Amino acid sequence: MNLVLPEKVEATLKPQEARLDFAVGLYSSGRVTMGTAAEVANLSIPEFQRELGQRRIPIHYGPKDLAEDIQAAREIAGQ
Repeated sequence: MNLVLPEKVEATLKPQEARLDFAVGLYSSGRVTMGTAAEVANLSIPEFQRELGQRRIPIHYGPKDLAEDIQAAREIAGQ
């Protein structure tokens, strides 16, 4: 996908900044997962989480996420 921005906007952004802003917007609106947003931003998940924290954007973590994490931990522990 190619995104064409008005020249005034494009002049104020570096490509990485635009990717990050776009990824944060997608994540904060609930359209993509954190992993996908981090990938769009070309960041690791911990780096993306730090960026969210700096912007005071809450992390989406619900019961389904918790259940998946518990299951993954059990599998790692061999239970």
